[in-house]
Amino acid sequence: MASPQVAGLAALVLSADPAIRDPKEHPIRLMTALYAQTDRRPGEVVVREGRPIRMLAVVHDLDQEPTMRQEWVVESLHSVLAICKERKIEALGMEMLGCLHGKLDPNRFRSILEAALENQQAGFLKRIWVKKIGADRQ
Repeated sequence: MASPQVAGLAALVLSADPAIRDPKEHPIRLMTALYAQTDRRPGEVVVREGRPIRMLAVVHDLDQEPTMRQEWVVESLHSVLAICKERKIEALGMEMLGCLHGKLDPNRFRSILEAALENQQAGFLKRIWVKKIGADRQ
């Protein structure tokens, strides 16, 4: 399991915008928040409250090789759908988990997503938007 520091850095690095920006938080607050983070295991989903609700899927662990595994993507998708069902969420936007940095084939992700939707009987979801890999990096 990744340490909170590694997991936090992985999330920042793997989803980082290539532009370097000044942080909005004071560095001491950032370091304190990073230190206070709890371990997250691959396959887990972290829910950030707000509008919209943000669900952060943990599909990488920099302490392991390879850093991404298909079973973590599957577990994360099932967790996301369960959270959507529990909260009666009707619309979901997501990236193709594991495809950009984990080298999961986008067609394989699509198959995994379709299977997860069938297994969860996700009739509560009316719309799902899946972000195309590299669409914002052109």
